[in-house]
Amino acid sequence: MSDQEQGRPEDTLAFWRGCLHEPLYELAHRYLGAVEPALHARIGSYGALAGPARHIVRAGGKRIRALILMAVCEAGGGDWRTAVDAAVAIELIHTASLIHDDVIDGTEDRRGVPSVHVRFGPAAALLTGDLFCFDAFLLAARVPEAAAVLAAACKEMCLGEAMVEGQCVAEMKTASLFGAAAEVGALAAGVNDRRRAMCRAYGRHLGTAFQLRDDQIDEEGTADPAPYALQAQASLADMPPSAARVLLMALPLEAVRRNV
Repeated sequence: MSDQEQGRPEDTLAFWRGCLHEPLYELAHRYLGAVEPALHARIGSYGALAGPARHIVRAGGKRIRALILMAVCEAGGGDWRTAVDAAVAIELIHTASLIHDDVIDGTEDRRGVPSVHVRFGPAAALLTGDLFCFDAFLLAARVPEAAAVLAAACKEMCLGEAMVEGQCVAEMKTASLFGAAAEVGALAAGVNDRRRAMCRAYGRHLGTAFQLRDDQIDEEGTADPAPYALQAQASLADMPPSAARVLLMALPLEAVRRNV
């Protein structure tokens, strides 16, 4: 199921129930049950741009980047509740990239509803995407170094968007934000530099597997995502045992099966 096929907000938890075993689903429910209301509350402060913001956020999504961030935080020994704002930030940046992509590509619908630029016009769409990014940096600043990590990911995403399609592009456009999600989760947990790098590698490998499998589904690529999924799992080899670690280890396999 691609991002464009994922529907309403209430579909998010139903989606995860369908691809995770019960103990892991309960963990995902706990994380995303906190992120979703926080995300909606945040965009309620957007004044004249609240309409376009609600339009795209209410269309739903997997929230996989938020899930990764919070699971990494807990797996690293942190309190996942302290990572909610950062998880909202990562979803704002991802959603901004979708809004801008739709303008660039002229895509008329997103997740089963009209794209923001179709419903509200290109000016409102671009402003909403920009607002999402800037507000994300404000939220991320509550975690030391997180705003810089997200800014670097945004830079890489933009450079990837400007390139010709290919595996390198997939890594820049998708893996960069997955890697940032995992790294910010590690920062929220206060782990050491070695484990921070390990978490960043996990996210990048998972993001690459995710994008390569997406390309296979869309018949736009033939590269095998499985080696990247295995590298993602290997990156967490010395992470202490926990339910959050089990969830993180499950996500690469689900990405290859394309359940996520």
